[in-house]
Amino acid sequence: MDLAAFTDPTNMVTAVAGALAFATIVTLALPMLKQDSLEVRLKSVANRREELRRSLTSQATGAAQVEEHRAAADEWLMIGPETRRNKPTELRQQLPLPPGPLQKRSN
Repeated sequence: MDLAAFTDPTNMVTAVAGALAFATIVTLALPMLKQDSLEVRLKSVANRREELRRSLTSQATGAAQVEEHRAAADEWLMIGPETRRNKPTELRQQLPLPPGPLQKRSN
């Protein structure tokens, strides 16, 4: 083998064309060789959904038991009408705002 065979333009074009053909075949074949992970992901999502459904079902039955033993309805916090009537009176007693932003309030 001599150096002239490597530097010959015909051989160089053939080598580059072969490398490009190999790269094209690898590019097209790799997606076909890759494993489909969609089934695995769908199965894991279905399993997680079942776990959540079971936990929610168990929480719902636990919540129903707690509701049976809660305080009576007559123990609610009642707000009387007096507290609502006092609001306007308190607002009238506030000091007026100053006429300008740099002036103090009048006493």
